[in-house]
Amino acid sequence: NVWCAAGKGSFSAAEIARRVEGTGLKDIVRHRTLILPQLSAPGVAAHAVALRTGFTVLYGPVRARDIPAYLKAGKSKTGEMGRIGFSAADRLILGPVEFLQASPIAGILAAGMLVLEALARRLFLPAAWGRQEVL
Repeated sequence: NVWCAAGKGSFSAAEIARRVEGTGLKDIVRHRTLILPQLSAPGVAAHAVALRTGFTVLYGPVRARDIPAYLKAGKSKTGEMGRIGFSAADRLILGPVEFLQASPIAGILAAGMLVLEALARRLFLPAAWGRQEVL
């Protein structure tokens, strides 16, 4: 997800410049334009890419599949090209991934909590029910 990567700094001007330089892109293409996903804009300083590589950055459509239409329209986006849905299912998928990436220890803590919960069900809850006390 380029939006999250840009926000975290792993999809940044420095990373793009490193890739452009590392691939020798200036020797492969005649143009000096990079079309980046619109959602990468928060993490990519276009002027920094241009200064380091000589390539101009254009923030194109949200989805790569819209790039041919974007180019055909003279590098102009329609409203639909600039929108993306983020459904509840998308959020459910990304939530645990983000949680685990945020802290490597998070997975260990989650597993520990599950073990403690299982112990509580086996040891503590039967004893509590057996007391027959009303609080």
